[in-house]
Order: sequence, then structure tokens, then C-alpha cells
Amino acid sequence: MPDIVLFMPRTGIYHKVLRPWMPLPLLNISAKLVQEGYSIEIIDQRTDQNWEQSVRTALEKKPICFGISSMTGSQITGGIEAAKVVRDCGDIPIVWGGVHPSLFPVTTVEDEHVDIAVVQEGEETFPEVVYALESKKQNLEDIPGVWVKGPDGKARGGINRPFVDFNTIPDIPYQLIDFSSYLHRWFHEPYVVEIETSRGCPHFCTFCYNADFHDRKWRSLHPEHAVAKFRHIKETYGVDSFHVIDDDFFINLKRVEGIMRLLIKENLNIRIGLQGIRIDTMERMSDEQLELLVAGGGRFLQFGVESGSQKVLDLMRKRIRVEQVIAVNRRLAKYPDIIAFYNFMAGIPGETRDDVFASTELAMRLLDENPNAYISPFHIYKPYPGTDLYADVKKMGFPEPTTLDGWGDYDWTDSAGLAEDSAFLRKVTAASYCIDKKIEMQGDSRLLGYIARLYRPVARFRFRKNFFSMMPEAKLVI
Repeated sequence: MPDIVLFMPRTGIYHKVLRPWMPLPLLNISAKLVQEGYSIEIIDQRTDQNWEQSVRTALEKKPICFGISSMTGSQITGGIEAAKVVRDCGDIPIVWGGVHPSLFPVTTVEDEHVDIAVVQEGEETFPEVVYALESKKQNLEDIPGVWVKGPDGKARGGINRPFVDFNTIPDIPYQLIDFSSYLHRWFHEPYVVEIETSRGCPHFCTFCYNADFHDRKWRSLHPEHAVAKFRHIKETYGVDSFHVIDDDFFINLKRVEGIMRLLIKENLNIRIGLQGIRIDTMERMSDEQLELLVAGGGRFLQFGVESGSQKVLDLMRKRIRVEQVIAVNRRLAKYPDIIAFYNFMAGIPGETRDDVFASTELAMRLLDENPNAYISPFHIYKPYPGTDLYADVKKMGFPEPTTLDGWGDYDWTDSAGLAEDSAFLRKVTAASYCIDKKIEMQGDSRLLGYIARLYRPVARFRFRKNFFSMMPEAKLVI
């Protein structure tokens, strides 16, 4: 039986239509404990149809603790479901970690389904919690990065902990999971796995949680360490396509060059999708650097464009211009090996319908001018505390949830910035799913791919004409 049980909750609609990503948060906090001989069981609600029985079985011999990782939103609901099962099985400490407990440590730890909250990074904090629970010789509230429920039910603790040295984290214990369960389609590759080579982002986008969670600090693996991760997975599991989930892989272009040169030198022959890159970074990259990226295996670049309205880009403090987006896309069109994927969002406070139409027009222009371009679904803005836009949204009357389960009902498909136009925004989002081939590229369902192909001409017509009234098909999505 395990010494520690860790739980990954379901992720809303995504787990229904896409194969889940690797539970890296749980694997990362397990690394040091596995190295020290602890037995850990990971239960994933996204992949285990009998997760409740798995939890009950794992708890039969009373492990040291039960850990839950959660972002804000539907993962909280899944986490609470698991916590109720744990409470039914006896007095086992329940530890929550992840983005949501880090943003809301007090309301999290004061909830009846939580005993302890680990905030920010957990690679060092969570093992110390385990040691303290096992030995009963240290007050949990004295551990940096920990909040604990006191006898009066109120949260205690909150001592800050420095960020971890990313290069000192032990190797990820992939043996704790069924590796094959997390291989999924991405950028035309049938089997892709997530990998992390850096954390944080130093930029100033007003909608992003990074400013609060990572304090705008960027930390990275050395090139040799990053390449070792790629090599280990390829040699051990036979996977040669990777999804790098860094917030911004390209902060240090010399480091990017170093990684690519090592990949070429070692002849790893892998393909890499890179989640984080800015438009202005690509503008600064030389042709030589871009060609090196392709030679090293770079095949997919995901940009945060967000809007086709310069007014909205300035409100977001994106510090890019629409003209730069167009120029970068035309440049990338000359590289047939590179897929350019552009993120868009809508519903920012102060945004009008004309601003949204500027985004739909830019999206279609990017697709027209680059046959290898893709557009993200138009994500509807949701406010997070710690972001600069949050205060503005609260002034607009945003009803902030006050309980943990209330945040679990936090529907990411609602609009905060254009409450009166939320139905319109949902229609734009519904059409945006099918204006290109991203469903076929990213999804694992052939049926959804077939439906998307059938609907694509209608979706593209709506985007070209900005015609979102009389849209009965939207009811199938929203």
C-alpha cells in the first residue's frame, strides 16, 4: 500500500473530448519523495473510470496524506468529490496544492474538505509536509509555503518560500503512471507528451496569473539538462514528439540556440511543439536562429496574439502591434515545416463588438496568408485575482466566489468583460472551433474531426462576414 496518495481531478469539458495531459504537477512533487524511498500512488480522475474505488482501496492502510492538485474552476469540483471519499475513509490529512490554493490559500484551507494548502511550487514544500505529518515533530504552519487549518478552523501560516532551483529537481518518476495513457495528438503528431524546460514569464499582460503566481520571474533548465529530458523519454518510452508547456520557452534566445545545437549534435531526431513565444520575440529572431530551430526539431509555435484590436492589445499591455502579427505570419509562411498557432481571446473589459470583429478579421487574414497557420478557439476572458485587470472587473460588479466549491462552479465559458454580450461571445467561440483544421490536428476523436470538417465552410462564412445572429447550431456548443 502507498505511503502517499495523490489525486488529479478532471478538467471540465477537455477530458471528455481530448486525451489528458501528463499529470506533471503530481509527478514533480513526487520526485524527491520517490528518490528517498517513499511509495506513492497517483489516481487520475480523467483516466480512471473507477477512481472512487481506487481511492478507497489506496486508503485502506492509512497513508500519511492524500494530496490534490487543482486549478481554479472545474478541477475544484472533482477534487472535492475525492476529498469527500477520503473523509468517509477516516482521519487522513488532505493536502491541496496548485494554482487555486496558491491564489486563495485562506479560503481554500478553511474549507471543510481541506486540512493543509501548499502554495506556489511544491517540489520542496510538499516533501516537508510529508516529513512533518509522519514524524509529528514539526508544526506545519512553520513550514514555508504552507497554510494549515488551526483548531478554530481559521487559516494559519503563510511564510514565503523562495522559488526552487529548477535544475536541482530530481528526475521525474514516470514509473508512477501508465505513460501510454497520456500520449495524445498535437500539431499533426499522433503521439505527443508534455515536457517542461522553464517556468514563469517576465512580461506584463494584464490578464495573466503569472504576475502573482511566479512574481514575473523566469527560471529555466540549462540546455544540457533540458536535452537530457528529451533523450530520457525517447530512449525509455520510444516517444519522439514533445509538447513543451513553458510559459515562454524563448526568453533567452542563447539558451534556445544551445538546446537546438545539442539536439542536432546528439541526432535525437525529435519534433517539438513550443507553447510559449511572443510575436516581438519572433520578430527579433534572425533567419539563422529560425533555421536552427527548424533543424533542431521545432515544428509548432504558439503565439499569444489575443486580439486584432490595437486598443484592446494596449489595454492588455501586450506591447505588440497588429502590424507585427501580420508581418510575423507572412514570414513564417515561408517555412513550410513550421505550424503557427495564434491564441485569441474576447470579453476583455472595455472591448466592444467592433473590437471583437477586428479579431475575427485578423484571424481570417492570418489563415489566408499562411497555409500553415491555425487559430485557437476564442477564449472568453475570465478574471483572476493578482492580475491587473481584476480590480477593474470587480468595479464592474464581478461576483467573486467566497468559498472553495463556489470557485468550482466558476464557468470559463462565461464573460466578465461584456456581460450583456456573453451570448454573442459564445457564438463567436463556437464558430472559432471550426474555422481551420485544429480539431483534426489536436483532437483524438475522429467523429469530432468529421463534424468539424462538415461545419468549416459555415464557420468561415460567419467569421468573414461577422454574421453571428440566427445561429441555431451554436446551441450544440454553448
